[in-house]
This record gives sequence, C-alpha cells and structure tokens, in this order.
Amino acid sequence: MSAKRRWMRWMLAALAVVVVAPPAPADNVASPEEVRALRAKLAKSPPKPADYAAQPYPGATFDADCSAEHTAPRLPDAAVYCFYTRDPIDKVQAFVKGAGKPHNGGVSVIVSEDDVVADGIVKISNVTMITYWTSRSGMAYYDSFPDSPPPAAELIAPLYPGATYDKECSAAKSSEAKGNPKWRQVWCFVANEPYAKVRDAFDLDVRSTSKRGVQVDLNEVSVTPPVTQIQYWLTTAPPQAAAAAAPAASPSAPSSASTTSPAATSTAEPAPAPTDAVKKTKETVDKLRGLFGH
Repeated sequence: MSAKRRWMRWMLAALAVVVVAPPAPADNVASPEEVRALRAKLAKSPPKPADYAAQPYPGATFDADCSAEHTAPRLPDAAVYCFYTRDPIDKVQAFVKGAGKPHNGGVSVIVSEDDVVADGIVKISNVTMITYWTSRSGMAYYDSFPDSPPPAAELIAPLYPGATYDKECSAAKSSEAKGNPKWRQVWCFVANEPYAKVRDAFDLDVRSTSKRGVQVDLNEVSVTPPVTQIQYWLTTAPPQAAAAAAPAASPSAPSSASTTSPAATSTAEPAPAPTDAVKKTKETVDKLRGLFGH
C-alpha cells in the first residue's frame, strides 16, 4: 500500500472518531520502544468485545502491530484495535452496519482494504481491515447516559406518536452539542413513518428556529421501510416565544385554531361606533346646555 493511501485511511478514521466522540488527548508521539512494548502486551492479551463494544467479525484475526502503532500515540484515553480478514470488503461492511455495529457512541469502526504490516514490512497484502477507534471518556459518557427517554414535556415540541427513544443518537448529539453554548441537551427518537409525514407533524417555526427553546431536526434514515429520526435540540437560553403559540398537532388530530396569537390580539377590530340617533341626541343636549349656560 502506498504512503498516500495509508495516510488517507488514517485521516478518514480520525475524522470518524471526531464525529462520534470528543477527541482524546494525545501527544501524537510514541517512541519505537513504546510501540514495541505495547505490541507485545496486546499480542499477549488481545482486546475483548467489551473493549470495543461490538460483536467481532467471525474469523477475523487480531493485528497487534497495527493496533499498537495507532494506540501508542493516543494513550491514555484512546485505543485502536485492528482486525483483518480475507473476506470481501462489502460483506464485512454489511456486518459492521448490522450485527457488528458498535453499541456505544464512544466507538467508531472503519472497514478498508489494507495490508498487514510489521516493522514497516508487508506481511500479508490485500486484506480487509476492520479498525475500531475507541475513546474511554466517550464510552464512559455514553454508558452514563439515561437509558430511558425524558418526560414528553421536556421536549417542548410535541412527541411524535409511536416514536421510540434512540439512546445512541441522543448521547452522540448531546456530546456534539457541548461544543456550542447555545445547546444544553439533545434527545433523539425514531419513527417508522415516511419523512414527509413526520415533517408535517411539526410546523415550520419549530423546524427552522429555536425561539421556543427547541429546534427539531429530521433525518430520513430509510425510505423502504420508512424510518425517520427526530432530534430535539434544546436551547440553553429560555424560550423567546411561548411554546403554546404553535406546536403542530399530531398526525392523528387536526390542528386547533383556538390559540390567539399576539399579532391577532393587537389587530382586533374596535368597538362599533355610536349610531346617528345617539350622535344627534348628544348634539341637541350640548346646544341646550349652551343656551342656558349650564
């Protein structure tokens, strides 16, 4: 494998880790002695599935050299575990997206075509490499995240009927939100409904602004079968507009027109003017008062 190809693979993997979990502190420097010592340690005691929070690919072989090379400069928070197989890359990718998908938001996995290298020498060429990038702090954060959804009132915007709680997304997005003081929390749910139907359950105001204290983002996970992810991004600042001013009704019920907006109140029609008869009577009384000086 060329140096350019290997560098690009490492960059893609690093970017994936940044998206899933906060970057782990690392000095990015490890001596050859440190790498060799770690390689010997990993070869003697390979990682267990709990270390990378995923079901291992059947028949895959642990690569202590690759793991030590990537882990040594990232200690103490991060660890990287490499496995390889002769199976086609498409088959392995399908596995890590399904049964072998990491069940912890502090772990990401990259599947690529690579070589098995030891001390700079290619030992086995053209294998399918499975690399798990882990962050101990990220995994701990995910494990401590609530297993149950919050009360519906916490979401501010309406909870879509039948939607189920998505802990993995909630933990990952909440971790991402910590980098922006505007957001305090993110809760995710999944609905087995088409994107357009879910979208229509939320008015444009709550989907495009956060002035009520929440902004709803929707992601179309799958078209067939239909799966839509609903993300409730809660703001740190209090709502700028009353929550009752707009939440859209659920798809099972029509929206209500009973709520009166501030704009509607300010433009209400004035009371009817006095009739002509009343006007004439008042004018006559005023004239008499003028004549008699009273």
